[in-house]
Amino acid sequence: MRDAGILLHLTSLPSPYGIGDLGRNAYAIADWMEQADIRLWQLLPLHPTGFGNSPYAPRSTFAGNELLIDLEALMHEGFLSPEDLASSPSFSDDRVLFQKVQEVKLPIMRFPRGIAPQREENGSMWTGKPSSRK
Repeated sequence: MRDAGILLHLTSLPSPYGIGDLGRNAYAIADWMEQADIRLWQLLPLHPTGFGNSPYAPRSTFAGNELLIDLEALMHEGFLSPEDLASSPSFSDDRVLFQKVQEVKLPIMRFPRGIAPQREENGSMWTGKPSSRK
């Protein structure tokens, strides 16, 4: 018996927020796959990317990429307001501009304590910080 599959990274899905995510378009692809009897979906790694935004050079092998979080789902769950999403600029449809996406999405999501200090200190690893900052 043979199976059919696709290779499609989540970042390639269309999104009004500049990068594909785990939102409605991911569910739409999964629904289409089911209708087409396509049973395998191969993804590139889903880690937070490091230098060059490569999924094969992650900052962590245990964390998920925060850019793949669906902002609309956060709004529907009450973590964000519609006003939070209304300020999002328009993005290119043909490529992901990672720097611009990070500048827009990350402040909207208001990350919990512990993630922000890494960004404030030029991306240095938390393991190199004094114990009072860990």
